[in-house]
Amino acid sequence: MLKHRKGTAVFVGMLSSAFLLLSAGKAQAGSVWATVYHRSYHEGTTANGERFNYNGSSTAASSIFRIGTVLRVFNRHGEVRVRINDTCPSCELDLPLGAAKRLGGHPNWSGSVRVERLN
Repeated sequence: MLKHRKGTAVFVGMLSSAFLLLSAGKAQAGSVWATVYHRSYHEGTTANGERFNYNGSSTAASSIFRIGTVLRVFNRHGEVRVRINDTCPSCELDLPLGAAKRLGGHPNWSGSVRVERLN
């Protein structure tokens, strides 16, 4: 459940067995489960009207972050910055293949990643 009060913290319920706390003024890190978009979505239209690039690395879809949110996504293999431009009702964070590769992933990859909200 998402609750937002102007100028205060936003609490986003239980995510991948970790609590994620996002602050309106200060970025804090938390863990989410990331997956890779299916290649059949390549060149399709995202929720904000942009074309999806399966091989790209700068956008993502999410069920927990609003469109326009910029995230630093990282794990022990690497990091990438993405902007949420699509929704995904069944996943916490859905990445294009290009972003997943920067995190050590492949087309069928999924795994826990750390995220830091940058805006």
